[in-house]
Amino acid sequence: EGCADGSFDIRSSEKVFEHVQDLDAVLWDCARVLRPGGLLFSSFGPLWFTWSGDHFAATREDGDGFAHLRTDFTAYKEALRALPFRPDERADGRVWVLQDLISFLRPLDYIRRCERYFELVSVRAHLSMEALVWRERHPDDFAMLCRRHGLAAWEPLVGGLQIVARRSAVSPKVSVS
Repeated sequence: EGCADGSFDIRSSEKVFEHVQDLDAVLWDCARVLRPGGLLFSSFGPLWFTWSGDHFAATREDGDGFAHLRTDFTAYKEALRALPFRPDERADGRVWVLQDLISFLRPLDYIRRCERYFELVSVRAHLSMEALVWRERHPDDFAMLCRRHGLAAWEPLVGGLQIVARRSAVSPKVSVS
């Protein structure tokens, strides 16, 4: 809202989509304000179902970037709330979880949602070397996490996504009210 339809050639965001609660509304609005042929560029990550997707797990002493996926979300959130902040910091990655600013979309969900509103020009998945190493060291645990969360075997390995998409000549395909 606030911007005229078709008023931009390019819309870009960096490190935003993984914090959006209603991605469809954001994508619809991006498509609305882009001129036909206009480009959306978005780079984001980590994603919830990936290594350190909570923006905190890999920074802990044990360095397990999948710790946030091992337990019930409510229990995990309570455990985070109970941890003290260090005196020299006012916030860390936990803030995103504790303030409900995390999207629970899987990597493939982001791609499919973008396809609803745009023609994909480029999709790049950046792999997490930490996740690859962890998968090699803990293959059974990795397979269990994939099953538990309904993830394709490649999804937890993604460290970020970069999507470039073009608005078609017609109006956005899906309307958001």
